[in-house]
Parts: sequence; C-alpha cells; structure tokens
Amino acid sequence: MAVSLIASHHDLGGYTTGFRSTRDTLSRITESFQNVLDADPAVRARFRRIARMAQTDAEGAARAAAALEEELTTRSGRGVADLFDQAQMPSRGVDPRAAAEGLSPLDRPRGAPPIESGAQGTVGEARHALEVAPTVPRRASDVVSPARQAELRAELLSGERNLVDFARQFPPEGAAQVFLPTGRGGGRYIDHMFVDGSTVVLRESKNVRMFRLTEGYRTQIDKDIELLTKFVDARVEWRITGALDDAARAELDLLVTELGGRFRYVTGAL
Repeated sequence: MAVSLIASHHDLGGYTTGFRSTRDTLSRITESFQNVLDADPAVRARFRRIARMAQTDAEGAARAAAALEEELTTRSGRGVADLFDQAQMPSRGVDPRAAAEGLSPLDRPRGAPPIESGAQGTVGEARHALEVAPTVPRRASDVVSPARQAELRAELLSGERNLVDFARQFPPEGAAQVFLPTGRGGGRYIDHMFVDGSTVVLRESKNVRMFRLTEGYRTQIDKDIELLTKFVDARVEWRITGALDDAARAELDLLVTELGGRFRYVTGAL
C-alpha cells in the first residue's frame, strides 16, 4: 500500500544555508524517489529523522540529506540493469483495457505479474520503459554531461530550442531522470523522456500496491501541468502498476478530460 509521507520538510524555513539546502534536497528526494519512500520503511524513517534534525543541526541535516540523495540516486541509476536482469521478463500480450481505450502501441502496457520486492520502484521503471523503448534508457547524466544539459535547458527556456529539439539530444530510446526546471521549487525529474513523432512524452512510472494521490504525487502532477502549459509539444503520461484508489482515478480522469489528451494515464500489470 502506498504510504502518504508526512513531508515535515515543508516547515523547515529558510534561515540558513543549511536549512535551505536540506529543504531543497528533501524536496528533490520526495520528487524523484516517492516510490522508494512508499515502499521502504527504513528509508522513510531516515528521511523523517533528517527533517527533524534540521531544526537543531541544520548543517548536519544538510550533509545527511545529501548522503541519502546520493545513495538513492546510485541505487536507482546503477541498479536498474541488474535488477531488471533478475526480474521476470514481461510477456508480449497487450492489456485488453489499453487496446479498448485506443492507446497507441507505445502506450499499451505489457502483461506480467506484479513485482513484490522492496526495489519494486526501480525494477518497475525499467519494465515500464521497455513497454515504449527497445532498451532501458540510461540516466540523462550518463548520456549528456551536466554542464551540457544546463546549456540545453537555457536554450530551451530562452526559446532558442523547442522541447522536441531538446529531447533529440538524447538517444532514440530517450533518457531517464531528465531534469526540467519549473516555477515550483526543485524542478521536475522525468522518469523517462522520449520523442514520439512531433511530441515529447514525459513519462512518470509508479509501481505500488495501491495508488493514491499523496502530497508528493500531487506536487508532481502540478509540475507536470506547468510543463504542459510551458511546452506545447509535450505530453505527460503516468504509467501506474497497482490498484487505483477510486478518488485518485476520478481525479486522473478529470485531468485527462480537462487537458484534452495531453495528460493520460495507463494502468495494468507489468
């Protein structure tokens, strides 16, 4: 079951560099690793300890938050290939509901049993990516240097380069964990970005037992809507493995209607 994280880091304030650094790092962790926070009690407890520590030892909390982010990034980036090799390969069947909804082959989830391991978020991202790409995409930072990515983002924001041009700087299968700036703090890390014709797909991967719109997920959706407003050539897709809470499904359906197909979600087993 997805766990609604009590993100106490929102109350840290901005009095010192340590406070701000801790706040920003915890925001990025919430943004990029919500699946891990939901699935791993030890990581969730560590996250909360860091948030509490910031109230009395801001500099120590900043160092602890940076260490946690580095560990989670390493786990997500380097562990995907190994974890995927250990996981059951997805079958080639197409989910009947996806076909009935008229989704393109890129959007149709493959069928396979859900993952039960604690690393389900990482493995789920790999499997989800293989539904729409021939190979598991590499992390953006492993394909394009951080300095070059910063230049590309500056060109994107200035209008010198559109989002399709930006996305084509990465391999044909796309890239994982691509950072895009947003007006809300922390920006947005895209689980899988790839070009589909004249559109750039910004794909979010969720592999949970029960999907509910937690505070972290709502923040991600708010940022996705901002990106859709900013980039006319973007399309957002949420790929969700797990049961959907009725309230979450209703809200997602409303978004699909309001955004005219530029936001969609796909459900089904891996």
